Amino acid sequence: MHDETGQRLAPELRTHAMEVFEQLNEEHPDTVLFISRPVLRPEVVQASLADVDADGIVVSGQTEHGGTVGGRLAFDERPSTMPAVRAQLLSILERTRTAAGSSVPYTSVELELRKAADQGPWLVQVKRSKKLNPRLLELTFKGAPRVFTPVGLDQSFYVVVPRERGHTQWITPTLREHDLDRMPAEERPYGAYYAVRQYRPDDGEIDLWIILHGNEGTVSNWARTAQPGDRAALFGPRSSFEWPADARRVILLGDETAFAAVAAIAESMPLSVDVEIYVEASAASQIIDFGRSDRVRTHWLFRGEDAPGSGSRLLDALCAQEIDEGTHVFAACEATQARAIRQYLRVNCGLPPARRRVTAYWRWHV
Repeated sequence: MHDETGQRLAPELRTHAMEVFEQLNEEHPDTVLFISRPVLRPEVVQASLADVDADGIVVSGQTEHGGTVGGRLAFDERPSTMPAVRAQLLSILERTRTAAGSSVPYTSVELELRKAADQGPWLVQVKRSKKLNPRLLELTFKGAPRVFTPVGLDQSFYVVVPRERGHTQWITPTLREHDLDRMPAEERPYGAYYAVRQYRPDDGEIDLWIILHGNEGTVSNWARTAQPGDRAALFGPRSSFEWPADARRVILLGDETAFAAVAAIAESMPLSVDVEIYVEASAASQIIDFGRSDRVRTHWLFRGEDAPGSGSRLLDALCAQEIDEGTHVFAACEATQARAIRQYLRVNCGLPPARRRVTAYWRWHV
């Protein structure tokens, strides 16, 4: 469904926004319903973010009796970047909350935002860096919060680094992660999410695994030349995957960007759970050890000269598996691949959201 009354977004921006909206529809349906109800009908029981243009978000809803209704959530101003789209979405949520008042229960996104208010910024310094393979760097930060409580198996931090090394004056005690989206693009520091590989609270140290892809203006490029004493800010932690108590088998899928999360999840699984790992890499030189035991089996999928994020190796490996009622799936990879995996699990396998977690860790820029 597309509302022709709005001015179209740039194709790449619209694609990126829809990827984010699809994940919101999947993981935060209560929040989507909350912000959509004011422009739909009060009796709507389910809603989805169906499309987006420069003037707002097109929403659709279903009533208790199966009827379908549509509406539009208007933007305050036309966004031209993904941070601006996120800022507009947050503004819509804030407006809806103001109108609803505190008597209406807070949504899952609001609870995450309130929790995030107490999760940084943590000002940290690089302690050491270590190459794990030609494209994977382990960066150890000191100054990590000693009161940090683990929140899940794939917990991650939003890592923010200065545009110019040493310029960290923008970090203040009142700075919040969503404030960064509202900064002018030319002033906004570089940021990206990275999964925690190891955390040592007694030492105030945290290890993150960072893929070296060489793109300018990224945390990866900053990390490539990071020196002991270089400063950064961490927001978090946050997580998307909790150990399912009824799981008998867990399938983990990911590319290089997911290595840390896959390793952390695999080593956290109890001995009663069988763990199947399918990981994609360019060549055998990128192989790392995810643990060798009877319960953990690792399968490497090499793409050779093919570009990262291309092909369907992870999906093909998943399709070859039998997904029974005791199977849970975690996948983290490029956005287009993640969408295909999510759709397969939902449509072909009928796997409920509680037994699947599919996250786009990055997206391919055409």
